[in-house]
Amino acid sequence: MTELFAHRGASFDCPENSLEAFEEAKNQQADGVELDVRRTRDRVLVVCHDPFTPSGIEIADTSYLQICHEVVTLEQ
Repeated sequence: MTELFAHRGASFDCPENSLEAFEEAKNQQADGVELDVRRTRDRVLVVCHDPFTPSGIEIADTSYLQICHEVVTLEQ
């Protein structure tokens, strides 16, 4: 049996690693999603492929409140 995993959510149709991309992957009947998790300075787990946010802020050296407009938490 073949399983279909959405890379960073349905990233072809929505911004990658966004809640919308994960919901769209579910709507498209993906069996799962592939994502990367990083830890902020204040130990919040966020979903982001690179060690930097899209605007170039280093996640490990930054509090979640400073980047919450750019990334989602793993809990979300």
